[in-house]
Amino acid sequence: MSGVKSIADTLPFQPTTLVGIGRGGLPILTAMASYLNVSRIGVVLLSVRSSGQPFARRVEPSAPMVLLPKPLEHESVLIIDDIVRTGLSMRLARESLGGRPVRIQTAAMFGHDDSCADQIFAHAGPRTWVEFPWDRWDDV
Repeated sequence: MSGVKSIADTLPFQPTTLVGIGRGGLPILTAMASYLNVSRIGVVLLSVRSSGQPFARRVEPSAPMVLLPKPLEHESVLIIDDIVRTGLSMRLARESLGGRPVRIQTAAMFGHDDSCADQIFAHAGPRTWVEFPWDRWDDV
């Protein structure tokens, strides 16, 4: 998976903990954990979901479900998602970590040029809609 390698090669530090944002970030989390040989992994499940229409978002203000290895103090954390459109999911995931990790970096396979300045993207470009296999319900 060239996107995972692209992100890993760009990281400013070696993460000791990886956190995937469910559901789209979980396949990338699995690949990244294998590539970087990191066994401390966690998941943040958020209520920020796509409505199925390009650029339309529905935000439910419920608290995220967080499954993390504890403690996160003294850890270097990489938060991973499939795509960053507005940066809201990354911000909510970052806020949900608790503790005081030494470092936090966010990364995604796809991002828009104007999403967030501190993100690492395997592929960045203009605001175009990306449809992932796990988002397709008409094929089920």
